[in-house]
Amino acid sequence: LLNLADKPELQASLYNGRGLNYCQVKNYQAAEADFKQAMALTKVSSNLNGYKNNLAMTYKYLGKYEQALEEINEALKAEPDQANALDTKGDILVCLSRYAEAVPFFDKAISLRPDVGEIYYNRARAYEGLKKTELALADYQKAVELEGEHQKEAAAKVEELKQKKTTAKAEN
Repeated sequence: LLNLADKPELQASLYNGRGLNYCQVKNYQAAEADFKQAMALTKVSSNLNGYKNNLAMTYKYLGKYEQALEEINEALKAEPDQANALDTKGDILVCLSRYAEAVPFFDKAISLRPDVGEIYYNRARAYEGLKKTELALADYQKAVELEGEHQKEAAAKVEELKQKKTTAKAEN
């Protein structure tokens, strides 16, 4: 067996990995505990910020939005150009119906990682909240094109918004 007592970064990485697995099965309380353990063990700031991002997302899933914002703000203070953290902050703001505030975070994340469909999907949700249907439709279409985690949902939203446009035109 591997002795990890003198390898805290490896331990932290293992806790983080298990936390991600817990998120996959929606065991967010266990994920929260593992991400906190990973954060306590790591001394590498980029790892710490990744773990903070994961903890912020976990808090979001648990509906603990203020705690989620606190964690993600700390991560962004240390690494303001981290696309995942920018996307996470925007996502949390969307959950709080703070759509206008969320858009600039998605814009910056997209400028850093224009190849990630999930960021377009999340910005589309913000645009929908702002009733900017054309912008939402364009972002959902881009999310479908780039593929990724929310491709099915994005494709359904494209069809829904196109149908709404068709219905609106027919009524006028």
